[in-house]
Amino acid sequence: MCESKDKNKTGIINYDAYHILSEQFVSHLEEPFDEDNLKPIQNQKAVEEYIKNLEAKIHALSTAAKDPIIMMDSDALVTFWNSAAEEMFGFNSDEIINKVLHDIIVPERFRLASKKGFQMFKESGKGNAIGKTTELAAIRKNGEEFPIELSLSAFKVDDKWHAMGIVRDITKKVKQANILIEEKKKFSDSFENAPVGIYRTSPQGEILYANTFFLHMLGFKNLKELQIVPSIASLYVDPAERDVYKKIMKDEGVIYDFEFNLLKKDGTKIQTLGSSRIVKDGEGNKLYYEGIMTDITNLKEKEKSNKKLLRAIQQSNASIVITDIDGSIEYVNPKFEKITGYSSDEVIGINPNILKSGEQSSEYYKNLWDTIKSGNVWNGELLNKKKNGELYWESATISPVEDDYGNIVNFVAVKEDITQNKIMIS
Repeated sequence: MCESKDKNKTGIINYDAYHILSEQFVSHLEEPFDEDNLKPIQNQKAVEEYIKNLEAKIHALSTAAKDPIIMMDSDALVTFWNSAAEEMFGFNSDEIINKVLHDIIVPERFRLASKKGFQMFKESGKGNAIGKTTELAAIRKNGEEFPIELSLSAFKVDDKWHAMGIVRDITKKVKQANILIEEKKKFSDSFENAPVGIYRTSPQGEILYANTFFLHMLGFKNLKELQIVPSIASLYVDPAERDVYKKIMKDEGVIYDFEFNLLKKDGTKIQTLGSSRIVKDGEGNKLYYEGIMTDITNLKEKEKSNKKLLRAIQQSNASIVITDIDGSIEYVNPKFEKITGYSSDEVIGINPNILKSGEQSSEYYKNLWDTIKSGNVWNGELLNKKKNGELYWESATISPVEDDYGNIVNFVAVKEDITQNKIMIS
């Protein structure tokens, strides 16, 4: 077998190597190649000329390639290093040809494993990366580490295994992937830390996911503990509520603001408000149910208390008026309507001064407003006028109402008709 000793960028490669390398380039670069040109040539001079021409073609192909093309012999020495490799890594061919590749472009922490892997390749032509595209870390001449994508293939020269790799810089790809990962993490964190219970179940009711708020709401420490529960149906206090829920979901595929009672881990009953939907695949098959849920137990208790308070106000024997901070009436009870002759519709949004008789001084009313606006309670007597013009006396207590931050938001007047008492005294 004839051999070329031409010492150029490609190193020392015999005729068989050129045959194989040309096939490798053709397969990777998709350039046409005439196999008839590889028939045995008897004339030594013609062999040398053919090799030079073939080498020129290979060099032209590799130079035109946009991606780095690197070859190693059976001793891991670099035998080929194209211009794209020079540009990417910063090493020119003179600096790297006949050098151990792993000692130059492989990060130090990976070198031992890389060399062990190459030893297996050297003996068998096989390895974890052969015939695959693998993501790895590499080093440039300036010491910068960056991610690459390596497509590695094996071929034999003189019964020894050689390797050829096509490299791609995937820095941008990795950055974009990291951005997506970060966005996904933020999205996931927003669900995990949301101030509302978020859950997902299988179509059969098996709990697949629950965020921290949902777990805390039901008294479970973690998802694993919750998943011991046979199904979400077992958390319902009343199975009938579950049946109603399932029917709506079956008919509508979505449910909004559904109120139902659940059992916490310790058996405590809570009232919840939830919305959920069915998630299906492209063929319309149910994948899972997902939804949000909030504990409205305290809200419901407040509603009950408010209803009791409202009932007491409505049934009170005293006239009750609630105004905003500017004095506009927001509420009057039935006793007010009975005493004054004004209906609630007539006075809502109106200032209580419509009741003024004109018999008491402006200083009197100024003292009243100064007192309640300063956050104090005013007690006194008012001579007012009914809708029909009749005068009447009231004993009034007017109190400011503050919000959670100490700001006055309303005034409440509780008044009793003392007209008859006044007449008797006089």
